[in-house]
Amino acid sequence: MSINIRLLMAFLILLLGLMLGIDYWLSRNTALQPFLTGSELLILAALAWFGNKFIFQPLLGLRAGTQRLAAGDFSQPVEQAYGQEISTVVSAFNNMTGQVQVLLRRQDNSIREQTMELAKLVEMSQLLNSSATEQEILQQFVKSLADSAKVTWCRIAILDMSATKLEVRAVHSVRNLPQVQSLLTQVTEEQCPLLWGFMHSKQFGLLQRCDNLSASESALLFGDQETNVLCIPIVHKERAQGMAIFGEFRSSERDPLNDRKIALCVAMVNMIGISTELGRLFSRLRNQTEETVLGMAETVEKKSPWTAGHSKRVTNYALMIGKALGWNEQQLAGLKIVGLLHDIGKIGVPSSILNKAGRLTEEEYVIVKHHPDDGAQILSKMHLFREFIPAIRHHHEWYNGQGYPDSLRGTEIPLAARILAVADAFDAMTADRPYRKGMPDEEAMRRLQEAAGQQFDPDIVEAFKRAYPDRSHTSASS
Repeated sequence: MSINIRLLMAFLILLLGLMLGIDYWLSRNTALQPFLTGSELLILAALAWFGNKFIFQPLLGLRAGTQRLAAGDFSQPVEQAYGQEISTVVSAFNNMTGQVQVLLRRQDNSIREQTMELAKLVEMSQLLNSSATEQEILQQFVKSLADSAKVTWCRIAILDMSATKLEVRAVHSVRNLPQVQSLLTQVTEEQCPLLWGFMHSKQFGLLQRCDNLSASESALLFGDQETNVLCIPIVHKERAQGMAIFGEFRSSERDPLNDRKIALCVAMVNMIGISTELGRLFSRLRNQTEETVLGMAETVEKKSPWTAGHSKRVTNYALMIGKALGWNEQQLAGLKIVGLLHDIGKIGVPSSILNKAGRLTEEEYVIVKHHPDDGAQILSKMHLFREFIPAIRHHHEWYNGQGYPDSLRGTEIPLAARILAVADAFDAMTADRPYRKGMPDEEAMRRLQEAAGQQFDPDIVEAFKRAYPDRSHTSASS
């Protein structure tokens, strides 16, 4: 029940004033004095009680509430007081506290989101500076994009070198969705004019199933359940390089792709442009390097018709072993280079020795044994190949320490050199020489196994044995 405190207090004060006036006028009547004094005290006590109950206690509660608020404690509101005025103040204070709580909660969520976004951007920048391959970078990017945008799936499509086709290079979905994998993976400008329009304008586009799309665009962007698709061009130095595509099953009313998410995705997609450009530059450099390496290997092999194709075959066998050992693309690329260059030092061996029809003399063999050192010396002048020198210099070491040039043993020998030793020996046994015909593959494999633990690393021989029947490996010339 609401009590009008102002009227009650005014009535008590008026009554106290009346009693004091009566007391003054009747002060000579000693018989009434005790009664008047008692009434006045009773009225004062009532005023004090009402003041404490309805004014001072609510004000103290309000002060305690402000102190809790200042200390960051929003756990309990101030108790409601009797009386309209104090109750209004308390209600307003509690409403203010609730609003502050909401604002702080929103601020916490915003800070948390900004921190996560910053972490994603830092993670992507670190990935660009890592030694990961272009495909590994794209796959990590597509996962981070899907996680950051909180969409159902994300795909990254890259323009080919002629800039006439979009090719899907990486896909990630939050759950196993076969329909995402079955979407179209390659389109041309004639098939998808709308997407090319986004790339030409370098502007993102938010599409819905009901939009006017070509058949190829629908097949690329929409499966069975998608309702919204966001397309963000991948741009670097004002040149479009591809498209990041985000698919979402939720309806647009649920705001799955808001402005904040789009801004974050645009920033991350721009980093893909840097990655793609770096990947293309690296690809060109790798192709040029391989052409240079092939030219150097062929220069050596032209000194002897009997060694023609030796470096390519050894490289092919080495790549078989590397794949059987689980080496990644970058490791295999390095192994390909050392395979092609492993005999580069033979450029200093006289042709008369390389083409000799009989067995070498001890003096001639000493000259041949210098070729790993000579190869290391040649490559030491080229910074691009320095990391491959140990494998080339030590590919004639024996597992038991009886090889050359440094009599290394076991794991002291670089792993790539141990792989080359097996591949080189296998080709030497199976290829024709001026003084003999090459032996059958089965016999050469048997001899490798017999020499395992002595001349060769047993694990490498076993890996080659597992890999050799599979002839589907990439050749050195591809």
